[in-house]
Amino acid sequence: MKDFQREVEEARLSREDLISQAKEAEKKQKLLEAELIQLQEDLASSERARKAAEAERDELHEEINNSASKGNLLVDEKRRLEARIQQLEEEMEEEQGNSEGLLEKARKCQTQIEQLSAELASEKTTTQMLENSRILLERQNKELKLKLQEVESSQRAKSKTAISSLESKLAHLEEQLEEET
Repeated sequence: MKDFQREVEEARLSREDLISQAKEAEKKQKLLEAELIQLQEDLASSERARKAAEAERDELHEEINNSASKGNLLVDEKRRLEARIQQLEEEMEEEQGNSEGLLEKARKCQTQIEQLSAELASEKTTTQMLENSRILLERQNKELKLKLQEVESSQRAKSKTAISSLESKLAHLEEQLEEET
């Protein structure tokens, strides 16, 4: 009986531990999903900045080409525009690097989310199995208690019958003894 109670208690503690772990995994999963959304927003922002820089670069190239063909472009203006183009190209390279870094972080977050989802599903399955085991052990415990009560009742009845029979024999023997004396 004590073994069953111990098993029920162990199952309950295991279940509580798994529920706690599942809640932690859900919390971590939500944080990772929020981080993934933020990374996607950062990536979109970076992509917009890159496209804006490309557009400005293209406009400046066009302006240089238009002005150069007209012969109106001053040497200093041309140098300024070329320097700006160089700066924009460097910014685009930096944004490209940032975008790649953000994409890698997003992939890692997605992988972690998938892993946590799998762990969470596994923990939920284990929790359900432990809950089923606990219910089964409690049912068996109740059945054993009922059987124990039945056996004890039966033994008491048999004991009473045996005692009654022995008392009857004793009374009969005492009568015989008195008759013989």
